[in-house]
Amino acid sequence: MMKWKTTSKDINFDLGPDRYVWGVPHPDIIALSERTTIRGTWLNLAAGDGRYNDLLLDRCESVVAFDMDEKSLQRLIERVQPPNRSKIQPQVGDITAPLPFESNRFDGCLCTGVLHLLEATTVRQVFAEVFRVLRPESCMIMDFAVDIQRELPDGSMYLVDGEPRYSLDDGQRLLDDVFTGVDHETRTSTVPDFPVENFDMTYVFRCNVLSLLARFGASTDEET
Repeated sequence: MMKWKTTSKDINFDLGPDRYVWGVPHPDIIALSERTTIRGTWLNLAAGDGRYNDLLLDRCESVVAFDMDEKSLQRLIERVQPPNRSKIQPQVGDITAPLPFESNRFDGCLCTGVLHLLEATTVRQVFAEVFRVLRPESCMIMDFAVDIQRELPDGSMYLVDGEPRYSLDDGQRLLDDVFTGVDHETRTSTVPDFPVENFDMTYVFRCNVLSLLARFGASTDEET
């Protein structure tokens, strides 16, 4: 497993009401969410401090926000507006372990900002669990960062120990393999330079990103 600073003590959550630790919501994820029906109960997997949480809460009856870090989930809850607070269910857990949910529980899953940190074998294990907890008529929205660079103030690159180095072709092949036989569409875009001042570090983050919408059944027909 890669070495990465993921504990609460390393994270500065005091970024203001409209900023999130893991960046701003990506337009492709928002666009893909508008191309499918979001309703019922959704799983926000690796929810972090909630940059996409309102996207689900405004349309679902309930959302399980699942993340390994309790403080991230606390920050997520603080951001939820009162009308939606009865809909949110925070749960602490590790996405690389078997998910603590019964099969066929969720109408959809959103997972962003995390899968690129895992080796391909682990990514496949995560998807196997996600597919298990999704209902036959459901959908998934996710992203996968590739070609990642973290540029330090002196111009050198910060390399995370043990992080996979996925290229665009690597990421596309992996997702095409995982979603073989599943109706899905993928968008590719570039993430603009994003200044990071967190984890006691300062660097500029940039990458390409694959954003994917998978439809598992008739209930995921595009909205008109």
